[in-house]
Amino acid sequence: MRFFSAIQNIVTRPQQYTVLNNGPTEPDDWKARLAAQLPPLHARSPFDQLISDYLTEDEKPDLSSLICECMKHGNVDVLACVLAHEDIKTLCIEGPIDERGWKTFAKAMPDSLLVEELELSEVTLDESKCKLLFNNVLIRMPALESLSLTRVMVKRDGSFDKLKCPDLPLLAKLEVWAYSNPNVSVYPLLREILKACQLRRLSIDASEAITGREHSKLANLLRDQNQMASLKLKIETQKDFQCYMPFLCGKTSLVELDLRGCRIQGRNFNHLIKALSFNQSALESLFVGNCSLDGDPRDKEMVVIDLLPLAELKGLKHLDLSGNHLQRRITLRLLVELKAAATPLVTLNLSGNLIGPPAISAIAAFLRESKTLLRLSFEPSVTQTNLRDVGVILDLVKAVKDNKSLLELQFRWDPVLDEFRASVDAYLHRNRYAPQQAFMEAAVQTAEAFVMPMLAGDLQYPQDMIGHIISQGLTEHDALTLSSINHATRASHEEFLRKAGS
Repeated sequence: MRFFSAIQNIVTRPQQYTVLNNGPTEPDDWKARLAAQLPPLHARSPFDQLISDYLTEDEKPDLSSLICECMKHGNVDVLACVLAHEDIKTLCIEGPIDERGWKTFAKAMPDSLLVEELELSEVTLDESKCKLLFNNVLIRMPALESLSLTRVMVKRDGSFDKLKCPDLPLLAKLEVWAYSNPNVSVYPLLREILKACQLRRLSIDASEAITGREHSKLANLLRDQNQMASLKLKIETQKDFQCYMPFLCGKTSLVELDLRGCRIQGRNFNHLIKALSFNQSALESLFVGNCSLDGDPRDKEMVVIDLLPLAELKGLKHLDLSGNHLQRRITLRLLVELKAAATPLVTLNLSGNLIGPPAISAIAAFLRESKTLLRLSFEPSVTQTNLRDVGVILDLVKAVKDNKSLLELQFRWDPVLDEFRASVDAYLHRNRYAPQQAFMEAAVQTAEAFVMPMLAGDLQYPQDMIGHIISQGLTEHDALTLSSINHATRASHEEFLRKAGS
């Protein structure tokens, strides 16, 4: 018989383990009392040993693992102590967890458990467990801000008509990842959460775990999400993606739209891009990589992809078009339009598309004008191998040299062009350390007049010192700290002179 049944008289509810007002109590007294109930070392089960490690060892086991084991063993008492005394902000409940496990957790929970991030992983639920989750667990997590459902499966054998998610006023982020299984779905949970909560960020990667009819219902629920700033979808069939087109093409509050891996295809893509340019004026990030834009071979006519409306998105900062096998003329026209519109891009990913010498020249022209671009990727498609136009590459190298913002350039360098790669890497390194260099020079200028005259014999020439510190990887925080120290030194020195003169 396990030792934990012996502590039933010690813990009946989590609240009884809080510090009482009628006298001082050592914060670890409850651990000592539980440790005293442990069986002898030779008689301990692996679960007993896990509890022992938690109570006595300096390097304690992960709290989420401990909580899950308590649920799986049906141990209310120890779980109640853990939930009552530990400050748990992040919790991962990993299955399999049976109904007894969920009842154990619900019984052990205090009235308010201030978990901010909750992940359910590899958990299978039926109607009864869903009700326990909503009515006995989530309802007592008033601080919950983020919920992740990873490979959570809900059996399709229930009606779920009376299922209702509690109001979670702080819940802002929901992530769903599930895999295909004809007997289970994540839809009932997702449906009820969308009904009850106004989310800021939603990610759904569960295309084949949701039926076409369920996709249609979810798309309708999205229309009631008035505060959503970020939406990530991965829909692997064109028919299912079509369900979301009315929402995506309408007016929303979206700032970030991530459709990477969705099977959009040409006609829907053109319609979507045009609609975004009219209706999504707040959009800053658009990720539409690997969206099967090369079309369906069964189509009788080819659809020409039109990217020009993207230049109408005046606030666009992040654009990913990678892996779409776009033709040379399409990427070329887009680059020309982005430059003409002075689009304030911070990241641009054109990898996996056809890039010819004219497009590289257009990239160079864009770099010469851009003051915001930090990361650029245009590794050509694997079907394209010959980009050895030295004149065009020289133009690109000069553009990188003149650009003071670019930090990262991903480009498949042909061995013939390796000599230019070293120059580009040097210019990017210069840009990455330019802010630190500026901070350091300002700090040294401040210190030079007040500190260095007194320590000149012990210091190198200021620029040598700057170079040494930069080579050690000085961060902006380090530089600001040094600048603050120098400012304080200057103030103290002035105060000393003022007192000396008075």
